[in-house]
Amino acid sequence: MVKYIAKIIYHGTKVVLKSVIKSLVQEIQTSQEVARIRYSRNFEKNDPTPDMSLNEAKLILNVSEMCPEQIYKNFKHLYKSNSLTQSGSLYLQAKILRAKDVLVFELQKNVNTTKIKP
Repeated sequence: MVKYIAKIIYHGTKVVLKSVIKSLVQEIQTSQEVARIRYSRNFEKNDPTPDMSLNEAKLILNVSEMCPEQIYKNFKHLYKSNSLTQSGSLYLQAKILRAKDVLVFELQKNVNTTKIKP
């Protein structure tokens, strides 16, 4: 009787471990495939947009139009108010800086395309 119980436990554990290992391998392969797809895209050099969308950047800096003065004004205010000396957050400062970079990149891209048009 004990012999049969031991066999049942052994085979049950074996089946469970095989399924756990199989799911882990599948999860690793899936994450590697997603990473490969994400980083294989051909983005322009110094293009900040893969990490943050234009709409998200506008929301962070509270800008409705692509006005450079408003962007820099809001950036300076938000960046300064979230500084570590003001008991702010380094994470928020990084998000604010990234949002400014995205908006400035879009402004420069728009200026370059308007220069090309006749």
